[in-house]
Amino acid sequence: MISVDEMKKAANKEVEVKLINGKISKGYCTEYLWPEDEDEEHNITVRRDGILFEINQSEIEEIEILN
Repeated sequence: MISVDEMKKAANKEVEVKLINGKISKGYCTEYLWPEDEDEEHNITVRRDGILFEINQSEIEEIEILN
C-alpha cells in the first residue's frame, strides 16, 4: 500500500497511478483527501478526460509523478 506522504506529494500534478489490480490510471491529481472518520480511507482524485476518479489508498500500488 502506498504511503500517505506519497499521496500528498501527487496533489496538483500529472500522475500515473498503478493500481493493485494491475490497471493504470493516468491524469491530473486534483487533490489528496483526508478521511472524515475512522471508517474511511485516505484517497486522491484523478481527472482524466474530464472525469474525476476517486482512488482509495488500499487500491494504489504505486504513484509516479510525471511533471
